[in-house]
Amino acid sequence: IKMLKPKIIFILSSNYSGSHLLTHLISSHSRACSVGELKNLNKFLNRPSETHSVFHDYATNPLFKMLHTLPEKEWHVHLLEKIRVENDSIICLVDNSKKIGWAEKFINNPELEAICIHLIRDPRALARRWDKTFTDENAHRQRVKLALKQPLYGLKTVFKSNYDVYAYKWLMQNTRITNFLAKTNQQKNVISYSDLVSDTSAVLEKIMKQVGLNFEEDQLNYGRSKHIGTIKKDYVEQTKNSTIEEDLRWKEDLPPSASDGIKKNKDINRYLKSINLKWTNNGISAVTNFHVTKSEK
Repeated sequence: IKMLKPKIIFILSSNYSGSHLLTHLISSHSRACSVGELKNLNKFLNRPSETHSVFHDYATNPLFKMLHTLPEKEWHVHLLEKIRVENDSIICLVDNSKKIGWAEKFINNPELEAICIHLIRDPRALARRWDKTFTDENAHRQRVKLALKQPLYGLKTVFKSNYDVYAYKWLMQNTRITNFLAKTNQQKNVISYSDLVSDTSAVLEKIMKQVGLNFEEDQLNYGRSKHIGTIKKDYVEQTKNSTIEEDLRWKEDLPPSASDGIKKNKDINRYLKSINLKWTNNGISAVTNFHVTKSEK
C-alpha cells in the first residue's frame, strides 16, 4: 500500500475531560493507532511510574525505542513508519497530549496533516474534580495563576469561592483552544464529552468524516483493540470492558450554590453560545445534534 500523507489527530482539552476515552475510540479504527500522551514521553521515561496517573509502555515497546533521541518534529512520522512495518493499513496516529503548545509544533509541518479535535466537558464536572484534586495550598496557587495569566478573571474571583476560580480556569483553558482552532481553520472540530458518551456512534461518525475516514462499528468495542502509549490507571477495567458511561458525580458532589453559580456565569454562557453549545441536565451539548444527514453523506 502506497504511503499516504500521515494524519495526526491531536486531542485538545482540559485535564479530566474524557480525552483517554476519545483517544481509544478513534484509535480503534482499522486505519488508526494511538500513541498516548507523546508530549510527556521524556517525563514518563525519567520519573518513577508510580508518580504518574497513567500506565505507559514508552520504556518497553520497541516502537518507542530511541524515539527521545530524535528531534520532536520527527516523532510522529518516525513512529508511523515503524507501525506500518507491522500493519501497513495504518495512516493515522492519535496523540492525546492535550496541550496547544504541543500541537502547535506540528500544525504547519508539510510532511503530515495535523487535525485538532477540541473535547470539552461541563465546567461543573471540572470544578468538582479540581476541588477534590487540589489541597488548600494548591487551590491558592490556582487562584494566583489565574490572576497572573488572566487578570480580568482574577479580579472577578478575588472574593469568590474556589469553585468560581475553577470555573474561570476552565473558561481560560477552553477559550485558548477555541482561539487556536480558529487560527488553524478547524473551528468545527468541537465535541462535548456529554454528546460523546450519550450518542457515541453519531459523534464518532462526525469525527471520522472530518478526519477523512469512515466510522466503523467496531470502534465502539475499543477494549478489544491494541492501544500503545498510555492508558489511564483509573480506567483500566472500563477500557477492557469497552465501557462508555457518563460520569455525573458532579451532580451529587458539587454544592447546588456552586453548580448554579457556574451555570449562571455570564462569561461562560457567552463562551458556550459562541461555540454553539448549550446546557443540558447532564452537561453541555451541541445546539444541533451530531447525526449525519443524507446530504452530508
